[in-house]
Amino acid sequence: GTIVELTFKIKENTSEGTYPLTIDYDEDDIYAIVDQKGNTENVHFEAVSGEIKVIDYLPGDINMDGKVNMKDVTRLHQYVVKWPVEVNLAACDTNGDGKINMKDVTRLHQYVVKWPVEIY
Repeated sequence: GTIVELTFKIKENTSEGTYPLTIDYDEDDIYAIVDQKGNTENVHFEAVSGEIKVIDYLPGDINMDGKVNMKDVTRLHQYVVKWPVEVNLAACDTNGDGKINMKDVTRLHQYVVKWPVEIY
């Protein structure tokens, strides 16, 4: 399960791209309260650094209105079946496989109706 959630801000003038992300911490600040007397025990873990991808669009916002909803599912479906509609191409690959097809429509629909899926 989730043991920590990081929240941070990206500077406004940051360009799109992938940036390294490192995690630093003081081992003495990571502990668990183990009883009602307030006794603590250090929690041991390994922090793995990674990267963060900065994008300038909202994943799944196919029609570029700032929201992700059924209008986006409909617009993506129209695009996939070759209707002449305007879309944000960067937001269309909702399953992250590098293609835009009905799998993306399905994934976006699942996301909009609150299935436990991610969109990219």
